[in-house]
Amino acid sequence: MLPVAVRGDAEAPTGLFRGKVFALTGFSIRQQLEAQIVRHGGSVSRTVHQRVTFLVATSDAVERNTQAVRKALDKFSLPVVRPDFLTDSLEAGKLRSTDEYVPSHLHDAAMSGQRIIRPAAEDVPAEPLDLPARMEVLVDLCGEESQW
Repeated sequence: MLPVAVRGDAEAPTGLFRGKVFALTGFSIRQQLEAQIVRHGGSVSRTVHQRVTFLVATSDAVERNTQAVRKALDKFSLPVVRPDFLTDSLEAGKLRSTDEYVPSHLHDAAMSGQRIIRPAAEDVPAEPLDLPARMEVLVDLCGEESQW
């Protein structure tokens, strides 16, 4: 059973999801959601990668911190949304704000001050910092050298 009714499939294809790639996690039955996405111009990936636009996740998948959720947040800084993001966007005739569809576990973490948004991949150095650069970072973090 899907956690949300699949609405909007009786309508003519809208193209609303054209150019968007969705990954799904936490669903035991995915076919209806996949069909809805494809019918409206999107595509579905079985894995989370750099070309994925949205990760659609159940609250259970977010709570269990599945590999797909970790990759979406940590590696690719992708928006993670509840399944009703799809149906509500179709009903509105436009993509809704992802902020309105953050799964409850992620929303609760954000409200409690936990960091859930990770830096984009381009913000992380490709190579580890050499020793002088590490020392410089430590000095910047600590202030004066005498404090360490």
